[in-house]
Amino acid sequence: MSAVLQANAPGAPADQLATRCIGPVFHPYAWVFRPGRMSGTHFLTPAALDLQVGVLERARGERVHAHTHAVQSRTLNSSSELLYVEYGRVLVDVYDEDWQLLADEMLSRGEMLLLLRGGYALTVIDDARVIEVRQGPYAGVDKCFRDGG
Repeated sequence: MSAVLQANAPGAPADQLATRCIGPVFHPYAWVFRPGRMSGTHFLTPAALDLQVGVLERARGERVHAHTHAVQSRTLNSSSELLYVEYGRVLVDVYDEDWQLLADEMLSRGEMLLLLRGGYALTVIDDARVIEVRQGPYAGVDKCFRDGG
């Protein structure tokens, strides 16, 4: 099963957050998240993914209790990246490991793309600010360009 599938974020009501999986759900290349309303804390990604994405929507005055996360040893074989569009529009092409185009996604303000494997290209359609979060630590040159970069 290697098609683009539609799904709802785990734990989110169907009409509140649009989530799209690119590739097989059991081993995805990417997840696309489009904004929606929800209350509380919802993690949008399956617990097994290398990078977790969550949304906290809270009312004024609410407090998330002080906490920390236990130190854990993890083995990672790839670098996940999250692209968040603060404003503007970008077109993201998502590729598999053999540079076969899997999907092209137009992303606008407030939308996110979580890239888990394969590659991508980004074209700015309207002036944009895109926040990129990637798996660390950075080990120097780790990018493999399709066309010489």
